[in-house]
Amino acid sequence: MWGGGRLAGTARWFESIGVRPGRVHAVLASPTELVGGTLLIVGLLTPLAAAMSVGAMLVALVTNHRKNGFFIFRPGEGYEYVLMIIVVSLAVGALGAGAISFDALLGVR
Repeated sequence: MWGGGRLAGTARWFESIGVRPGRVHAVLASPTELVGGTLLIVGLLTPLAAAMSVGAMLVALVTNHRKNGFFIFRPGEGYEYVLMIIVVSLAVGALGAGAISFDALLGVR
């Protein structure tokens, strides 16, 4: 969003892999990944954060990684890492953030 090609570069990349309109998807995907990841790290609104992460990674899996095979080190990057993020996000979303989290501190269940 802020580095490299910025939002415009992300939009161009989305267009190049067939995700159209690229600008709309870049505007939606970038904050979803940043906010969802941050919320997961601090353990705040964990089920929502997990859903954001799962949604973004499912789209990444289907649009870009699936065709490259399983292993991430393959050309074009396989879906191994994306699948791991989905599984871990589902688990954390279902089990909760744990005792050392903002959810626990605020009493959010």
